[in-house]
Amino acid sequence: MQYWRTCGNRGCRCYRGGKSRHGPYWYLAVSWAGGRQKLFSLKPSVVSEIRQGIAAYKRLWDGVYEIAELNLEMLLLKAKGKG
Repeated sequence: MQYWRTCGNRGCRCYRGGKSRHGPYWYLAVSWAGGRQKLFSLKPSVVSEIRQGIAAYKRLWDGVYEIAELNLEMLLLKAKGKG
């Protein structure tokens, strides 16, 4: 996630509103079991690598769901006596 921040310093141009804000700042949000979430601050130099890791994670789970669907189809065919 990419964020732009307003600092709160009354003398700063970001405080007065408008388009001037600080950033971008990058964070990785990770959800854990039980609904907990943790934010990790990222250096801009690792954002590309993190994005690649997230894409690989999504591909992995797409494959897991595909296998689960195939297993379900096989079980249904077996239950009907066709497998």
